[in-house]
Amino acid sequence: MSVPDLIDQALAVCPDDHPLDVIQEMMIEKFPPIELEVFHHFAEGVYVRELRVPAGALVTSRIHKHSCVSIVSKGKAHVWTEEEGDRVVSAPACWHTVAGSRRIGYVLEDLIWLTAHACEETDPDKVLEVLTFEPPAPARFQEWLEGGVPRSALPPLPKELLE
Repeated sequence: MSVPDLIDQALAVCPDDHPLDVIQEMMIEKFPPIELEVFHHFAEGVYVRELRVPAGALVTSRIHKHSCVSIVSKGKAHVWTEEEGDRVVSAPACWHTVAGSRRIGYVLEDLIWLTAHACEETDPDKVLEVLTFEPPAPARFQEWLEGGVPRSALPPLPKELLE
């Protein structure tokens, strides 16, 4: 199953919610979180977030408040965004990420992903709140958590991810 298939299933079940919200909540419910390596780099007025993700990980991003530059310096991932649709990103790659964007990706090869932001904040604990925000849990998933929607009504994640 591909990332677009996950998106289609999430839209079919929860058409009023953003598909990435639904998939993220399913991931949280079904899988233990993985610890990702994050490195913070600062220069005058610039923040670069370096994320190292192991092959086989399915990840979603937070929503970017401002545009930034995205760089993949190592590895390969199958990535989907509303703005660009579905694509495979292989290192080396560099592109503009628009404000309001959010991604889901399945990492095909160990990955190093960097985002470069205009930012005056230099506290790593505060910078995420300044640059991004976490979307709310989708309403339909919230209903499921409260017992109003049967688990079978939520789209399944790919079989290979459940093994």
